[in-house]
Amino acid sequence: MPKLFKQWKEIQTEIQRTITKPFKMDRQKMMTGICLYIQLLYWLNEKPVHSLQLDEIKKLDIAPVNIEDRLTFILKKPTQYHAYIQLNELFTETEKLFYKHQAIKKAKQKGASKNSG
Repeated sequence: MPKLFKQWKEIQTEIQRTITKPFKMDRQKMMTGICLYIQLLYWLNEKPVHSLQLDEIKKLDIAPVNIEDRLTFILKKPTQYHAYIQLNELFTETEKLFYKHQAIKKAKQKGASKNSG
């Protein structure tokens, strides 16, 4: 997962370098970022990416608030500056969720090992 976050940072840097007036994003880089995000979201939930349907994505246990609406917005106009901002926010929120989930898993593992030993 940290590799995916790092990959987004690289894509994000490229997008920022290629922003044009009036704030149009590079469509291919944005689509790459969107695909990376969907992959990240499924992997965070320990599931393979088996669907790109937003109905399936909203069923994931670990996801940012309003994921369906936010991804719909991004997918409708991926070259808009606000879509880029929203995608970046989703990565930021999901990274926090990832580390929170990791901490909870570790705490449960420590609790289980204390109870068995």
